[in-house]
Amino acid sequence: MNKLLSITPLKQFLFLVLAHLAFIYWCFNFAIWGNFLIIFFVYFCTGCIGMTLTFHRLLVHKSWQTPKYIEYIGTFFGTIGLQG
Repeated sequence: MNKLLSITPLKQFLFLVLAHLAFIYWCFNFAIWGNFLIIFFVYFCTGCIGMTLTFHRLLVHKSWQTPKYIEYIGTFFGTIGLQG
């Protein structure tokens, strides 16, 4: 695998720190309160559906069954949440 394209823990940590700092800067300078609904929706898709429901409950424990396309969508949400 190409070393430039691989995600190391340091790269992931730096990305998350920069993303949070950018969000804090945005809140104090450019916040349009309607955008918080979009932020909450993305958080719900990545955190609740992607990480908790799909990665943890479905892929790790196999505690429920679903059609493959639902599994793929949930896995995509977990992946864009930087967890897989």
